[in-house]
Amino acid sequence: MLHARFAGAITTASYEMVTRETLDTLLVPSNQEEYLPEIDDFALRSAVVEDLLRDEVLPDLRAGPVATPDGLKIHWTFGDFRATDRRPAHSAS
Repeated sequence: MLHARFAGAITTASYEMVTRETLDTLLVPSNQEEYLPEIDDFALRSAVVEDLLRDEVLPDLRAGPVATPDGLKIHWTFGDFRATDRRPAHSAS
């Protein structure tokens, strides 16, 4: 149904994200506010989140199929679509 109203394509790509990049991404202030918001002190929250990620979360992820020698394989899906002027044909019932 959507193909009648939109034209475009979906592409995918896989990248390796090394452990430090993963931590840096998750510790961006706007991302970090999602984790442990009950810790008001920014520096303390950063330290706790980094410790939990480094010692608990990332080792579990690296024990699975997304592990690479230096980090994690990240799979991205991108879409580029534009609305068309086409209207779907309605069948008479």
